[in-house]
Amino acid sequence: MAAFIVTAGKQRQLFLMLQSCLKTNGFQFGADLIARRKSDRGVRFKYGAGSDDAGASIDAPKWKLLNMNVVFDCDGTLVSSHQGLLQILQTLISEEKGRKVSMSEIYAGYDADMLRCAKNFGLDLSDPSRLLKRWGELSGQSARATVYSGIPEVLQTLEDAGHRLVVWTGRDRASTLEILRAAGILRYFEELVCADDTTPRPHHAGLAKLLDGEKKSQCLHIGDSYTDIQGANSYGIDSVGALWAEHASKEDFREYIPTYWCEKPSELLKVIEAKNV
Repeated sequence: MAAFIVTAGKQRQLFLMLQSCLKTNGFQFGADLIARRKSDRGVRFKYGAGSDDAGASIDAPKWKLLNMNVVFDCDGTLVSSHQGLLQILQTLISEEKGRKVSMSEIYAGYDADMLRCAKNFGLDLSDPSRLLKRWGELSGQSARATVYSGIPEVLQTLEDAGHRLVVWTGRDRASTLEILRAAGILRYFEELVCADDTTPRPHHAGLAKLLDGEKKSQCLHIGDSYTDIQGANSYGIDSVGALWAEHASKEDFREYIPTYWCEKPSELLKVIEAKNV
């Protein structure tokens, strides 16, 4: 591939010209990381972290043609937050039941499928949106998590290789943004689909929204629960069962078997390299 070099004084001018052209064709520029096209993503480019309309530094622009679409779950895959989620669930169930629900009860009734989880606790599902809204409020009050060791390095390697990185999560959007930003990894992701954006998991509507128009052979979903694999299978794409979370085990995936198993984040690179041949 031919390469060309421009002086530092020309970089800003070139970037503004390209930015104007992209906007004319439907691209959006985000303050955190993104230049992306709303429709017809046949050719997609990303500009480095922090680019926006206000004149962010472009000392080292890196435009890359993207190939693989790598979809990450959030909790239990990118960040460790399982205990926090159980505590939020405990608060919600206690409010609904009108009594203090013990953590042992939460462990016994918890399910990664939140609809099934609500049924396990006998909650009133006549207005699911009310429960989802309250879940989001509680999540926002305690949006704390720790990024798993090795995840930032994997994300950086995938970005450098030109892959498109997105997030599909059962968490609400506000707390997802807060957690990923605090963990220092939000900038790697082009797009997020959360529980309050579309039909929640395990329904594959979120994947359809993220991957519309993409070749399914060039897509991969990575998650730590059976709902991740159920959704990926339903949509017809390959999946990775993430086993590096403190609570993860193959048994928890039930009858939903992923295409690949990974014991640690670094193993994802080999999987993606193999798929991208």
